[in-house]
Amino acid sequence: MRRLVLLVAAAFAFLLAGCEVGGPAVATPSSAPPSLEPFTITRTGGFVDHDDTLEVDADGQWTYTSLTGPTSTGRFDSAARTRLAGILADADLATQIAAMPSLGCCDLFSYELHISEDVYMFEDSGQLGSLVARLLDLLGEQTPF
Repeated sequence: MRRLVLLVAAAFAFLLAGCEVGGPAVATPSSAPPSLEPFTITRTGGFVDHDDTLEVDADGQWTYTSLTGPTSTGRFDSAARTRLAGILADADLATQIAAMPSLGCCDLFSYELHISEDVYMFEDSGQLGSLVARLLDLLGEQTPF
């Protein structure tokens, strides 16, 4: 009889082990940064005649080339990749670029931004849209661009 009681107690404990205690399980958000749309941005012109190119891969790896210095490489950190992905995915980026005036002045920086099949050209005439300014600031903070 004692064995039967122990057997029933063990079976009951086994069944309870699979029961959920507390509330439902909560999924934790992924900490992986979003994938970037690969892009290339070129800066030409300016007072000293720049010709700089920054190529960025989907994983945040970048390569910077310039006529005035050595090629350098690096990788955007997770926070920078998240910020970049947000800027590049924002539909207002194209709208802001289209609204920027083209002055054709030789001392201004001219930019050519390639995102997938889209090509955007603009000048830094001091009237940058907020997303364009954030993009250029971020690239300048994280790379030699």
